[in-house]
Amino acid sequence: TQTDPSDKILNLIRKLEGRIDLEPYLSVYNGHVHIEPSTLYLWPDLAKYATSVIGLCQNRTIKKDIPFAPLNCANITSISMMCNMMITEGCYLDFRGFDTSRITNANDLFSKSKVDVIGLEGLDTSNIRGMSGIFHGTSLQVWREIDYDEPGLGYIDFASILDLSAWNTRSLEDLNFAFAGFHCAVVGLNNWDVSNVVG
Repeated sequence: TQTDPSDKILNLIRKLEGRIDLEPYLSVYNGHVHIEPSTLYLWPDLAKYATSVIGLCQNRTIKKDIPFAPLNCANITSISMMCNMMITEGCYLDFRGFDTSRITNANDLFSKSKVDVIGLEGLDTSNIRGMSGIFHGTSLQVWREIDYDEPGLGYIDFASILDLSAWNTRSLEDLNFAFAGFHCAVVGLNNWDVSNVVG
């Protein structure tokens, strides 16, 4: 019998990491390595093997902060549905330091979610072509990091407005239903380059 290519991938990772019990943290489906949310804070070094994050936190209720910075997107071009239909309770999704420079697809990223986020304003969106439904039906609570001159005295504070003025949308082609039913005050959209948007 032939070995499934998916098994080969997982066996290779097991060998590289010297771990047998990777199933709670990594899985392989359709030839892609998927990671579980717990991987990002329990075994962040494993995140470098991910080739897909579609549905990473989909339809989940999360009660612990999830830092996305450890997620190496060298082999990932889509974060579609990564956080859709998701709920955060007493925690937030931390996008500070998350490298999205290679991402081209962010369709339905937060669709129908009720989540708290921090660091969303700083994402590199320069290569993203698809944002269809990115905030469709989403209820978003935005947090921000307040820095002081003294090291270690910064803190996290609630921000009532999502400022997307820094998002580079030069590659954007699809915005269908991007903000339909979005429950959050947004500023900065007048800065967006939508010259290539066709939908």
